[in-house]
Amino acid sequence: MNKMEYLSKLSECLSALPPEEREAAVRYYDDLFTDAGNINEQSVISSLGSPQRLAHTILNDNNGISYELNKTKKEVKAVKKKLTPRQNALAVFLIILTSPAWGGILLGILGVILGIFAAGIISLVAFVIAGIALLCMGAAYIAKTVSIALVLAGTGIALISIAFLLFTPVMNLVFFLIKHIIKGCIRLFNKILGKTEVRAR
Repeated sequence: MNKMEYLSKLSECLSALPPEEREAAVRYYDDLFTDAGNINEQSVISSLGSPQRLAHTILNDNNGISYELNKTKKEVKAVKKKLTPRQNALAVFLIILTSPAWGGILLGILGVILGIFAAGIISLVAFVIAGIALLCMGAAYIAKTVSIALVLAGTGIALISIAFLLFTPVMNLVFFLIKHIIKGCIRLFNKILGKTEVRAR
């Protein structure tokens, strides 16, 4: 089995995952193969085990967002089964009544997520803009002082290069933070549901 066959089989075994999560998982292991190089392809396959075994490990990972969402669905169903029609009506009324409070919290969380994403993008764009500005300044100085022009142009190119080099790590950090914020909110919701289920009994 080669790399392409392994990844194809892994993708097939991960069909239970949402498409974006499945693609992200396959991409991660594709990068792993790439980093190891073609010469170490079989060594990577040996260390990972069979695609079926790896898929089983991924699907049973209790740290994924999909796992937390599935857990939430189960908690909601469990609570609904324990509530009487009158309690259901009361729950709907309370949800509507408290919507300004939890709506504000949700908007706050969304603001934090968007803020983190924007901060990551803006920091990278700032490097690129600064680099382009220095390149333009270097071009303006080329007729007057060549040494200053070269320093400005070199610094500009360096800043643009840094932005491109940092793009993947910064985006990985941004999505890591966003993922854990979402997971934290889902886990808090699950705890509240768990307590509701106990009271309903």
